[in-house]
Amino acid sequence: MAGGQEDPLKSHRCDVAVVFVDLRGFTAFAETADPEEVMAVLREYHAGMGVQILAHEGPARLCGEARSGQILVSQRVLTGMEAVVKVEPVGELTLKGFLRPVTTFNVLGLARSRPGDGRDNGLEPKGPVLV
Repeated sequence: MAGGQEDPLKSHRCDVAVVFVDLRGFTAFAETADPEEVMAVLREYHAGMGVQILAHEGPARLCGEARSGQILVSQRVLTGMEAVVKVEPVGELTLKGFLRPVTTFNVLGLARSRPGDGRDNGLEPKGPVLV
């Protein structure tokens, strides 16, 4: 590549957490609303979701299995954040689309506060947990 830039098509590995969300009633809304209104609703939703993800530092949630307000993470996700959260084992869950059971943990709260971050040791939701 010219200028010493990396090849954008070169394969590489990195860990990511993905959030799958189903917006209740969205299909019916999108069928009847003007395209501009649909896009305005999506922009507002994504802006609000982004704030929540950043506020909770992006813990993953196994939506289909989690109870209201509960944050479940896989062993793989926990490996990247085990120094900052307290968890309890949930066990192995059989999830749609996975061949093998997924070892799952319930996030109880932060393991410790970071100096000056103004947070306590709990992850007390201020409303619905969206992550």
